[in-house]
Amino acid sequence: MNNEIREIIEKRSLVQTLGSGGVGKTTLSVVLGIAAAKIGKKTLVVTIDPSKRLMDTLHIQTDKDISYVREFGIDAMMVDVARSWETILRKYAPPKVYSKIIRNRFNSYLKDYFPGFDEYIASEMIYYMMNVKDYDIIIVDSPPSTYAVSYLEASNRILDVLSNDFILSLIPYINISSTPIKIILKKEIFILNNIARFTGMEMLTELIRFVNDLSPLLQGFRQRADFIKRFYGSKRCGFFIVALPNDISFHNTGLLVRYISELGYRLDGIFVNRLCSSCGGPAICNMQNISEESVERQIDETSDERLRMLLKKHFLGSLRAKREVIEKIRDFTTTYKGNTNIFAVPEMTGYVKSTADIMELFNGIRTLEKV
Repeated sequence: MNNEIREIIEKRSLVQTLGSGGVGKTTLSVVLGIAAAKIGKKTLVVTIDPSKRLMDTLHIQTDKDISYVREFGIDAMMVDVARSWETILRKYAPPKVYSKIIRNRFNSYLKDYFPGFDEYIASEMIYYMMNVKDYDIIIVDSPPSTYAVSYLEASNRILDVLSNDFILSLIPYINISSTPIKIILKKEIFILNNIARFTGMEMLTELIRFVNDLSPLLQGFRQRADFIKRFYGSKRCGFFIVALPNDISFHNTGLLVRYISELGYRLDGIFVNRLCSSCGGPAICNMQNISEESVERQIDETSDERLRMLLKKHFLGSLRAKREVIEKIRDFTTTYKGNTNIFAVPEMTGYVKSTADIMELFNGIRTLEKV
């Protein structure tokens, strides 16, 4: 196990991985979970929307809230958004209110009407697991998004929508049953005429009823959101960023580093994922000292001229491309080394498709030195 990762994990009870979609956050969340389990911590890895391949590898069962991964000694939880939302409502809403919310047509459109709803559910489930279950540490694989930071403030955004003064001002009208809602709204609030053209009065009525039923729960939502936000800034919580060795990913990583700093959160490290042996720093680099001239001399020993030209085009081009990556790694580590840990994650041959592949990644992670 990497010593730096071990030292970090020992101090944390909540660890979160951030990064753009497709960089390997879910797999590396599992790797961090393995690290926690190996030092004796009861560990839960929480993920949203993992790949089917990884679900099969970890034996995650979609009909269960939590699955035990025997090979790694960790629990894994795939957050099913709809089921988790019902769990939250069932826990905090009275039975009659729960039934009314679930039956409301608008309940089915939450994901469409509230951008970031998945992220909000993730935050609620983090709170639930931290305060109800007895895990020593929870590893959270952040939901996929462009810069993977939206869910850090998702709770506040959802609460802002549900607490909108305009919507709340309509709630008293929904309880006046003696007069048709359409007439009352047209008479009392002129602006609703325009809204009705686009939304339909029936849907608007459903929305008002929905917010009305949820309104007694808003204070609890806000309290939990505030707790999570405070906890994110505490010493018990840390963040890892996962990046790929290319310009776009490094640029996004820079934005994430700055964003985490502005929020006052703790950046524990950056994983540079899928590094071949030629790009992982001096500890595992095997190409930095290879010159084009030496490669060309060896190729010139090939007697067939056509084959010789093909070899030069392929191998010299590959060598130059690898060197460009090495330069990007050098610039990247120079920029961030000293401020946080940077870890090199070895590239696998093909997809991660077995627990043995995950253990290979776990054992292959090295602290990336300046080159």
